[in-house]
Amino acid sequence: IDASSFEGGILVRVAGNTGQDGVFYWDENSNETPNNGTIIGTGPGQWLRLFSGMVSVKWFGALGDNTTDDTSAIQAAIDFAETLNRAVFFPNGRYVVTSPITCGVDLIGEGDAGSRIIVRRPFVGNVISNNSLGSYWTIKELYFTHDVEASNSLSGSCIYAKDVQFLLFENVVTQVHGATAIGIHIDGPAIGFASGQATIINPVITGAGASGPYDGSWDATASSCRLAGIKIGAGAKHVSIVNPFVASSYYGILFEGTSSKLSKQNTIVGGTFNTCDNCIYFGDYSQENTVIGTECVGYPVNIGAYDGDNAKHNMAYNVRAFGE
Repeated sequence: IDASSFEGGILVRVAGNTGQDGVFYWDENSNETPNNGTIIGTGPGQWLRLFSGMVSVKWFGALGDNTTDDTSAIQAAIDFAETLNRAVFFPNGRYVVTSPITCGVDLIGEGDAGSRIIVRRPFVGNVISNNSLGSYWTIKELYFTHDVEASNSLSGSCIYAKDVQFLLFENVVTQVHGATAIGIHIDGPAIGFASGQATIINPVITGAGASGPYDGSWDATASSCRLAGIKIGAGAKHVSIVNPFVASSYYGILFEGTSSKLSKQNTIVGGTFNTCDNCIYFGDYSQENTVIGTECVGYPVNIGAYDGDNAKHNMAYNVRAFGE
């Protein structure tokens, strides 16, 4: 521990290898709720972390060791970051999550698939979903996966976004299984305001160990995977998906709305859909959606674009289909 004066108080540098190290200072008047990450001790009089920029999940006790349940620590980091409108940072590690996390701030990983969210237990609900409406939300460089065991299947979405005005997901990977699981799910109606946009760049959505198309069930050997790789759902408008890679799902991309909330005027550019039963599916109440320059690889009867009920004015240009 190194100590020096700091505006009349004490400045302490705490060293360690768990990610909780940093610089703290003593504030004799502080009497905030301790969070064991940036506010230490019970007031009056507390140690406060001195920092700028993003909030690290490791400050709040997340270990990322592929064993410890980091759910509470991640949620604590998000809750604190929301008070300052700061992004949350995931250093390289494997962060085990066992229950849903809600989020109103940006989430940033370290890249090169080093920052991983490991979904454990039969998981019911969405792994991460937004908790604020009409907001900005960015997720970059995060990898969602889990062990290839039936006991770790997902019933929900890795990422669920609803009513987000400006959305950016970039270099996000999901590799999960479950008969009703979805990689990325976006709903409206507020997505894509006249002045807003939702953009997904370079997503990679695959089944955990999947080698063939979805067959309606999952087991540890066949590894059939999700209901949909990406779902552009009810009320979603002006969503742009650039260069996706989706493999081994029943639906690669599913456009599906309701009678009161259409899935409308969304665009996919480029990308590859591999061994999906329905690579591109214009489902119920999907209208004026456009797919350009994608490649569908799979079984001869299960590739291309299909129309659901009340689907109209959807277009697919330069879509290449290859059967096996």
